[in-house]
Amino acid sequence: MYIELEVSNKRSNVKRLIIRERAIIGRQNHCDIRVVSNELSREHCRIEVDHDEAHLIDLGSTNGTYLNQNKLEPHQPYQLNEGDIIRLGPAAFSIRIHDLNESAAMDETLSSVSEDTINGDVELTSTVPPISHDEETISVGELESSDDDSPIQFTEDELDDLIDEEAEEDDSFMAGVSSDADVKTVSDEDDAYDRFLSDL
Repeated sequence: MYIELEVSNKRSNVKRLIIRERAIIGRQNHCDIRVVSNELSREHCRIEVDHDEAHLIDLGSTNGTYLNQNKLEPHQPYQLNEGDIIRLGPAAFSIRIHDLNESAAMDETLSSVSEDTINGDVELTSTVPPISHDEETISVGELESSDDDSPIQFTEDELDDLIDEEAEEDDSFMAGVSSDADVKTVSDEDDAYDRFLSDL
């Protein structure tokens, strides 16, 4: 197990501290956790983590160490529990206890899921209702679209097939006209209108 101290002081740059074995809290430079305040002794208290227990020990501080508003007797170990509050002068720490076995199991699970996902070994389920047999479907592999925003791309043969299908359904009289040059124009000279009608 290990202990996580959440720092309650809003002015502190550090918000969380991890203690895996032991840490001395005080105002001296050599302390593991240094609190710069005259209200703290040079070596104020110590936190010890041993297997599945953690303890707080006051090191004979002048102003005392408080655990959940109770002043500790000097040099006596007090067991720490999840959510406990430690107060040392102006500093306050909230206790979070983490089990190494749970953390390792969580890491292993996340690692396993990530690896399986990358390898494609995880069977994913969908909540989307199945498509009825009456609906025409196309597989994702048949689409050559690279992005969601880009249009679906077709090969030349596919486009020709689409155009042929549309032409069969289309009753347009202009289907054979390829340009304006192929369309006869009507002018006022030489009874052009009459000639146009006779060509029809």
